[in-house]
Amino acid sequence: MNHLRQSIAAVAALLLFPSLSHATVWEYNWTTSDPLFGNNDGGIWRSVHFDQDDNTGLFNASISLDTATNNTSALWLSVTNGPTPSTASANYAGVYLIDGNLFVRPYSDNPTSDHELTNVITTGGYSVSTLGTVKTFSFSLDTNTINSWSGGGVGWLGFGFPYDAQHNTNGDPFSPYRIGAWVRSFADNSVALNASVSVGSAGTWDVTWGQPEDPNIGTWDIGNAPVSPVPEPSSALLAGLAGMIFVSARRFKRLR
Repeated sequence: MNHLRQSIAAVAALLLFPSLSHATVWEYNWTTSDPLFGNNDGGIWRSVHFDQDDNTGLFNASISLDTATNNTSALWLSVTNGPTPSTASANYAGVYLIDGNLFVRPYSDNPTSDHELTNVITTGGYSVSTLGTVKTFSFSLDTNTINSWSGGGVGWLGFGFPYDAQHNTNGDPFSPYRIGAWVRSFADNSVALNASVSVGSAGTWDVTWGQPEDPNIGTWDIGNAPVSPVPEPSSALLAGLAGMIFVSARRFKRLR
């Protein structure tokens, strides 16, 4: 019995030891079972998944919409460490996805108005997969490149969660890690890219609204939503061992 108690104590110590159990990957998930703070004019929102490694700065996104009525062709988004980016601020980064190309620049315009695409920070690509009428946009970003952008100045907040470019969180002592985001969906040719865009070049994100009854531009918003840690494999293993030891201890007690 003493050996069993020692095993339980050892596992508990490992689970509580920060350097072994601290999760560095954070995630946020939204599905249609959650409230929608926005509208489905650019395609019906089905799911939104974000995760970010706060050590490497790698951010991953997967955004799905049903395009049976409005065929989403492009996305615009901004992600923060908690506040909803509800007003244009050049201190945040905006991400544009169109025609297979992804590019990032300071967010300084209303997302449903034309944007002069100057000060491009980084570019890349994204993938689109289709299952029936559901279209999923997926991409990854190196937020370290975005958050260390020299053109941002002292007020630059950049992109990502649970930390901003100044490595601040935005919650409280009980729930310090949060996410805020705007995502805009552009369907049926409601947006076009005027001129090619690359780092150091400029173009225009041209927005055209549809008829009032069918504007073809959808909105999805969250603000100060808590994010969840993704357990590291070692932590998950220790938690499993603790559970096994707990069950064994209960069985041992019943047999005595």
